[in-house]
Amino acid sequence: MNDTSKYWKLNQINTLGRCQTSENQDAREFFNQQLSDVDTDKEIVRQLWQLYQGEDSPLAEACLGCVISHHMKTVCYQIAEQYGEKHDFTQEELLILVLEHQSFPGNREKEISLTRRILQTFDPEKSSLSAWTKKLIKTAKEVKRFLLEHGIEQISDWRLLKETNERRLQHILADYHRLSKAEVKQFLKLIASYQTVYLAQVQANREQINQRRKQEGRGHTTAPYLDPTTKQLQAMAQLLPRQLTPEEVLGQLKDLAGFIREFKQHQARGIATQALGRRETILPAPV
Repeated sequence: MNDTSKYWKLNQINTLGRCQTSENQDAREFFNQQLSDVDTDKEIVRQLWQLYQGEDSPLAEACLGCVISHHMKTVCYQIAEQYGEKHDFTQEELLILVLEHQSFPGNREKEISLTRRILQTFDPEKSSLSAWTKKLIKTAKEVKRFLLEHGIEQISDWRLLKETNERRLQHILADYHRLSKAEVKQFLKLIASYQTVYLAQVQANREQINQRRKQEGRGHTTAPYLDPTTKQLQAMAQLLPRQLTPEEVLGQLKDLAGFIREFKQHQARGIATQALGRRETILPAPV
């Protein structure tokens, strides 16, 4: 049987920094009046979304906020279950980043909460609320930074290489990793061949797909960055001054992505240290 209490029980972070569940009596009464005979979560969310657009917006929003907090707790549990033990973090540390916080005098920043962002961008015709919540949690800057700080980069090697320009790569290799000039030059030629062959083909393929989708009246899509094919690796090898096999090109590309990933993890730890210093300044003085 579907547990509908998630539509009126709100998970939030209390003033002690802990997850606390509380019942919203107004949301419960509203839900029972409007949706007690609706069976599925999909239909409940669809009707709540319609009510949220109308005169019952505040109470419908309260119900949606409660169920979003329920999905947030589930996603944080899944991430912690998958990575937490190995990378030394807990579900509670993630919850602090995503759940609404109870107001208290020390709060100074007024940013749009993740719950609000989910509500503003959700479209019940395109996604379920649980799937949309999961997507926005995993792409939230705060969560990505936290995971990166703990050695988890949610990005493929191929996208990582795509997002690193030549000037930044030279800094990473020469200044951070202290590679020789010859090694830096070799990797710069490698990334140039990667851009010329792999990225150009990926972009051309995406344009064809989106042109076809446009003709069919469908929205824009972004295809994933898949592993380079043997043919692409051979084409890259032909652009390099030193003779390499496709397997060697693949290995060097992965090595290069590893250098970039290590630098980003180091950078994230530095950002986290600075952020911790800012957080400490807003804590109430001991009594």
